[in-house]
Amino acid sequence: PWPAFFVNILVFAISSMLLIPGILLTIASGAAFGMALGLGKGTAIATLSIWVGALLSTIVSFFTARYLFRDHVRAFIMKNPKLRAIDYAIQTKGQRIVLLMRFSPIVPFGIFNYVIGTTGASFRDHFVATAVGILPGTAVYSFVGAALASGLMEYKTADLNEQFVAYEREDCEPGFEDRLNIVFLVIGVATTVGAMCVISHYAKKQLDQFLEEDPTN
Repeated sequence: PWPAFFVNILVFAISSMLLIPGILLTIASGAAFGMALGLGKGTAIATLSIWVGALLSTIVSFFTARYLFRDHVRAFIMKNPKLRAIDYAIQTKGQRIVLLMRFSPIVPFGIFNYVIGTTGASFRDHFVATAVGILPGTAVYSFVGAALASGLMEYKTADLNEQFVAYEREDCEPGFEDRLNIVFLVIGVATTVGAMCVISHYAKKQLDQFLEEDPTN
């Protein structure tokens, strides 16, 4: 899987720099690696490749905005009240705001990478907060993709088993066991996504409190 691993890193990094939303790519990566490697290993490999790709795009976008397109990005920020508020919050709260932004992406990941490059935030604070903040969401969406792929494969297996194998006891049928696995997968996905939504909600609530302090509004 290593060639696919490195290709996935580059694809996500380039997509992020081109401001293409990363959620669908993350879910698709989870599904692809999940089908090839299984739920556990597939989720881990997809998460790692997307995480590395996201950090790579963060580095390039940050320095591109800071040293090549600073004036253009600053002009864009000044036209948008929300971005102005975020800019002020970063100047006053620093790394904490970046971390909250990553937990609750009210500004798309790729855009924020360029925006923060024009602020006074240090690269170290930005990189560390991003590395920590995007990991839970990356793992969740990778797991969702891998779980969907695994569930589909389980369903197909159950179909084949029901067609070609007969058991005397109904509760021992492979179809029953496979469907039970699918139920557990669905419960796991729902629980994981629910937990991520709760984290994002509280992060957004805290972030909104900071943004209300912006004196430029």
